[in-house]
Amino acid sequence: EVDQFVDYWSPLVDRVLVGEGYGFIVTDDGRSVYFHRNAVSGGLAFERLEEGQRIRLNLEPGEEGLQATVVLPAPPDTPSP
Repeated sequence: EVDQFVDYWSPLVDRVLVGEGYGFIVTDDGRSVYFHRNAVSGGLAFERLEEGQRIRLNLEPGEEGLQATVVLPAPPDTPSP
């Protein structure tokens, strides 16, 4: 089942293309996951996401592979990368 909420410490922001309005997250198993700025919520600001920042996300199949439909902050006790 691909539709899953990934609630562990592994997802990291890989790249944020602010001018384009999207970015990529990398999972602990090396998958690159697309996300659109509209998926960012929970007090996060798309423009302030940083490479290497830990997050939580919801994965769903997209037109070109997996995409994050919800990007949330990691829990406060999440260790830094």
